[in-house]
Amino acid sequence: MSGATVPGWSWWSPLWWASSWLGAAVTTSEANAPAVGGGAEPAWQGGSAPSLGHVPDVILGRAGDIVLVDLDVCVKSGVATQQRVTLSGQTTPAWVTVLLLFTVIGFLFAGAMTSRRYRVTLPFTHAIHDRWRRRRRLGWSLGLAGLGAVFVAATVGDGHAGLWVGAGLALTAGGVGMGSTNALMNNVGIHMTRDSELVLTRAHPAFVRAARGASIQSSAR
Repeated sequence: MSGATVPGWSWWSPLWWASSWLGAAVTTSEANAPAVGGGAEPAWQGGSAPSLGHVPDVILGRAGDIVLVDLDVCVKSGVATQQRVTLSGQTTPAWVTVLLLFTVIGFLFAGAMTSRRYRVTLPFTHAIHDRWRRRRRLGWSLGLAGLGAVFVAATVGDGHAGLWVGAGLALTAGGVGMGSTNALMNNVGIHMTRDSELVLTRAHPAFVRAARGASIQSSAR
């Protein structure tokens, strides 16, 4: 068995929101161990690409628990794999985010009261996960370059300011679009319901079917 560990930022950190916006979820760093069987499989080998249609969510356990999904089906591609990735971070119910539209103080208070940590180990082909990391970095680069261009336009204020703003907005939009698409195609989502259940989203249908009869081990911290 081989694996990678992905620690996460706190939900209230600006980096958490910025990285989620660019499709980076709640990740800061990773350390991939060597793949089993002579290397990671090529993307989608032996399986189909993730469906963009509706795929049922997988309930992993109670929010705050440490979860191990004992399967040999890649969570994203549906192919057989013995490789593992551990995702960790913090999450809140979806209704907490809605509060941000009405009150920042209420959002911060509700987030502090409902935030739960998670640590989930999943069967995850490293080739796909590595591709997500590379494209995440590219998305970040585009977004930061766009913000830099807007900053130059605001500080220089010459006759080319309009061009700088246009280029900056285009780069930022490209970074956001790439990040969102990358997260959809190459990563999964972990959310908490209002009943404090930890839910896995954006998984491959083959993984979802296998998970229905799988041994999902959940233990309190």
